[in-house]
Amino acid sequence: MKKILTNITLAVAAALCLTSHAGSLPAVKTNLLYDALLNANLGVEFKMSRKWSFDLSGNYNGWRLSHGRQWKHWFVQPEARYWLNNNMKGHFFAANLIGGQFNTTLNGARRQGWGAGIGAGYGYSWHFGSHWGVEVELTAGYVRYRYDKYPCAGCGRKIGTRNRNYVGPTKAAVSLVYYFGAEKKKEQPAPVIIPLPVKEPVAEPAPPTVPADTLPQFDFILVDAPRGRVLTETLSGVARVYFGVNRTDIDRNLGENASELDAIIARLDSIRDGLDMQIALIQFTGYASPEGSYRNNDRLAAARTASLREEIGRAASLPDSVIEVRHVAEDWEGLREAVAQSDLDDRDALLSIIDSDMAADAKEAAMKRHRTSWSRIASEMLPPLRRTEYMIEYTHRYTEQETRTLDEVNSAITAGDTDRAARLLVDIPSSPEADYARGVVAALRQNYDEAEAWFRRAQARGVDAATDALRQLEKRGKPAD
Repeated sequence: MKKILTNITLAVAAALCLTSHAGSLPAVKTNLLYDALLNANLGVEFKMSRKWSFDLSGNYNGWRLSHGRQWKHWFVQPEARYWLNNNMKGHFFAANLIGGQFNTTLNGARRQGWGAGIGAGYGYSWHFGSHWGVEVELTAGYVRYRYDKYPCAGCGRKIGTRNRNYVGPTKAAVSLVYYFGAEKKKEQPAPVIIPLPVKEPVAEPAPPTVPADTLPQFDFILVDAPRGRVLTETLSGVARVYFGVNRTDIDRNLGENASELDAIIARLDSIRDGLDMQIALIQFTGYASPEGSYRNNDRLAAARTASLREEIGRAASLPDSVIEVRHVAEDWEGLREAVAQSDLDDRDALLSIIDSDMAADAKEAAMKRHRTSWSRIASEMLPPLRRTEYMIEYTHRYTEQETRTLDEVNSAITAGDTDRAARLLVDIPSSPEADYARGVVAALRQNYDEAEAWFRRAQARGVDAATDALRQLEKRGKPAD
């Protein structure tokens, strides 16, 4: 018994140590079913990653019932949860341990002992408000019991020891949940992830409400969200992840690998959480430089790109089905461009070698005969060619609620009620049409720099009306210098 409970305690302690690094405030809960049976209980849950959380619940009953009956016990259940969508919201699957002691008298005889086991199951969590929620869960599994049997509640003479195996439900919960540290929605949601040559929209304090008849006179075209359409956009980038010589495993402590990998994860999170959109495809293309044998470079480029796929898929909780990988064994095209733009004395001769029909290894050998130039090529031009280019394709299906809310935003703008329009925009995903509406509200509030940034972003995402809005902003919105 002591060994089993010690193992459960160690598992709980290890999980709590992991949650201390997750930097997430907990949720606390009570199981209403256990409360109804007069079992004192409490649970706490921590986020451990985007998809995983750790839940620890316990219950206690230490009082006697009428007619000499009792259901005294204590039990704890540490549990790992995998969430299908957002952490602590919606569907989840769970795996748990259970352990504790009991001292019961129900039908005259008293049973005193312990139980320990394991279970798995399913649950769902609803949120209402920023701090409160309800959660239901049912798990089933196996529990091993061992107890001593006594003839009556007050008898001290043991009449036997029993071992029992139980298979069936191990947890049933309808819990009331309180979430600490719920994030407050900001006035200007969603970071800008579409690369634009303008500064990002900034959340400026809203000026006092200005009467509608004194607002700047614009003639903005109001844009509706298309009903039923699926928005598809792409985002491209370059990551420079370094590997050890002839190694294909990723070492986060090597060079700037940690920051390069975290930058990709941050972009994915900004799309899913900031823009509230779905990742449809990530395409990685790994490039190696023309140095060493072509056969080895081909092997390394393929294996290293596969390692990056595994690393990003694990860290971002993405299925393999949305990640595609390809590789280029030796980037001769990139090398040619670098040599053509250089001031090497024998540049033309080197370009002639690159453009020849020789095999890759023969080209490299011929270029190495130009020792001075090859030294510069190896130190200055080859390292930038070792890279991974990635393309993220993400989608968003306009919901009926979203389009209705945007209609209400446009009605509020028409009525001159920019405060109501701004409040409504908080709950709309960052679609191009919503970005444009944010620009209109900012312009009417005389936040011209912010309006310009939103309009330029909407323009880059295909909103034609943003071009006219920028023209109006330049002519009538900004005060003359």
